[in-house]
Amino acid sequence: MLKQKVYTPEDYKHYRMFQNLKELVRNISEYKTLIKWLVVVGLTQQYKKSFFGVSWLFLSPIISIFLWVLLQSTGMFHPGDTKIPYVAYVFLSQSIWSFFISFYKSISETYTGRGAELLQNNFPHIVIVFEKIIIAMVNFGIPFLLSIIVLLYYKVSFSWTSLLFPIALIPLMCLGVALGLLFSVLKIVAIDFTTLFDNSLELIKFITPVVFATTVNNITLQTIMHYNPLTYLVNFPRSVLLNQGFPDVNLFLVCSLAAVIFLIFTYRFFTISSPIVFEKITL
Repeated sequence: MLKQKVYTPEDYKHYRMFQNLKELVRNISEYKTLIKWLVVVGLTQQYKKSFFGVSWLFLSPIISIFLWVLLQSTGMFHPGDTKIPYVAYVFLSQSIWSFFISFYKSISETYTGRGAELLQNNFPHIVIVFEKIIIAMVNFGIPFLLSIIVLLYYKVSFSWTSLLFPIALIPLMCLGVALGLLFSVLKIVAIDFTTLFDNSLELIKFITPVVFATTVNNITLQTIMHYNPLTYLVNFPRSVLLNQGFPDVNLFLVCSLAAVIFLIFTYRFFTISSPIVFEKITL
C-alpha cells in the first residue's frame, strides 16, 4: 500500500528547529540513492536539447567576460588595482560570482520547476534541494578550471593557502542556498517581489568586487562595497587562492556566521511553508 502525505494548515505547529535539522540529516541518509540518480539525470538533461551541449560551460564565462576585457583594454573604464592581470582577475571573479548565483537560481526554482513532481511523489522536498546543490557544484568545476588555466597563463603564483579556497567558499555557498530556499517559497506566494530581486542581481554584481576592485577610483562605489557583505565573501576566498593573504578576516568571519545563521532560519522557513506552497500550487 502506498504511503500518502497529507498537508494541513496546522503542520507548522509540529515543526521545531532542532527537529528540522535532525530530520534533514535523516532524509539525506535515507534518500541518498534517489539524490544520486536525480543528479545523474539532471546533469545529462540540462544541455540535452542544446546544440553546443556542455560546451556552454566554457562558452558562457568567455562571452560574459569578453566585453569587460575589451572595455578595460581600450581605457574606457578603470576597475582599480586588481594586483593581477585584469583578464585573470575578471575570469576568476566571474566564476566565484557564478558559483554564488547558481545556488540561488537553481534552488529558487525548486517549486516552480518541480512542484508537480513533489505533489505526485512522497519524498522530502530537501531531496530536490540537495540535487540542485550538487549539480551547481559540478557545474562550477569547468569555469573554475578555465580560470585556473588563465591564471597559470599569466604566471600567477599559488601557495599552500590556495588549498583553503574551497573552505573559504562555503559561506558564499550557504548564502546562495539560503536565498534560494527563501525565494523558492516567495516565487509561489509573492512573484512580484522575486522578479524585482532577480532583476537587481546584475546591479548587485557591480557593487561587489567582481568586475571592479575594492580600490576602484570612485569614493561612492568604494563606500558601498565596504558595507556590502558580499564584498568579503567574494574577496576573501579570491585572495586566499591568489596568495594575497587574509584580507578583512574578522569581517569575513562575521559575514560567514551571519550566512550560516541565515541558512538555518531559511531552511526552517522552507520547511514550515510547505502546506501554504502546495495550496498555492494546486489552485
